[in-house]
Amino acid sequence: MNFFSKVWKYLGEIGAGGINDNRELKLLRLYNRSVVATIVVLFFVAADFLRHDLFYVACVNIAVATGMFFCLLLTGWRQFFAGRIFYLLLLHAAVLHHHFYFGFAAGFWIMHLVLLPGPIMLFPQRRMIVYFSLLAGMVLTVAAILIFSRHMPPLFTAMNAALGERFLAMNLVRAPIILAVISFIVFFENNRVESELARAAAKANEAAEAKALFLSNMSHELRTPMNAVKGFSEILLQIVDSVPDKAMRAQITEYLGQIRVSATNLTSVIDDILDFARIETNRIIIRSRDFDLISLCNNIMQTAQFHGHRNSGVETRIEFDENLPRLMRGDEARLSQVLLNF
Repeated sequence: MNFFSKVWKYLGEIGAGGINDNRELKLLRLYNRSVVATIVVLFFVAADFLRHDLFYVACVNIAVATGMFFCLLLTGWRQFFAGRIFYLLLLHAAVLHHHFYFGFAAGFWIMHLVLLPGPIMLFPQRRMIVYFSLLAGMVLTVAAILIFSRHMPPLFTAMNAALGERFLAMNLVRAPIILAVISFIVFFENNRVESELARAAAKANEAAEAKALFLSNMSHELRTPMNAVKGFSEILLQIVDSVPDKAMRAQITEYLGQIRVSATNLTSVIDDILDFARIETNRIIIRSRDFDLISLCNNIMQTAQFHGHRNSGVETRIEFDENLPRLMRGDEARLSQVLLNF
């Protein structure tokens, strides 16, 4: 049983390499297994024809089954559309042959009705107007064949009423069995895909929770030393007035101001690390509070001037419009990030 399960899985994966769309992958597996099931049914029907000494018709079924293997080859060559069209044409051609060969009374026209949902199953990505047009065309074609062939004599000269009744009974049984097999394949494939999607979703949720926990722990670990840097920079700013050299005092004050501003910005970045976890759960928070826009811009310019002058000798300056309001309300940290990274 395990061997057949592996073979069944392998046949379903023909041509699946490189397909990332779950819907298209599901459709491909369904099509591949439908082709395999059709090949098995054709060989069983061919054996039944041989049992009735209908060697020619059995050969036709075997030829159609061989053509089905070519459908799988087309799929392996990633010619999906051509393979599915060839599959439908082969089936309808085989049914049409049997219909004219054995005559209307044999009931092979029932198989045409079984095949009508085929385009909808094999091409679900098409628009509904295409479905209805294709289905209407197929219905009209089948109806025309039935009407014009109703009184045509069968090509099989040895055909009689008893043989016609036997074939009709077989087709009345065979059609529901084929529908049941197709329904089972569809049901089995849907359940398998849903199970895989459920497992993938569970793994994704576990990974997201693990990432959120890691970011939270890391941000807290980084916040502790940054708070120390900010605190000591504040202490140094308070005692810098004791430096006797005025020029040295101004320079130290400027450097300490840069340390404080950079520490504040880095703390804001640490807060953003937590925000990544919040974004995934739609819990991002924009803080709204009053802040001094001029002071914010001056702090940003101090950082920009320091890095610009030190790294590339670029001189930076800022000018304020006289109508610019000083007091504003919003998220000071995020506005600082935007302006600093502009």
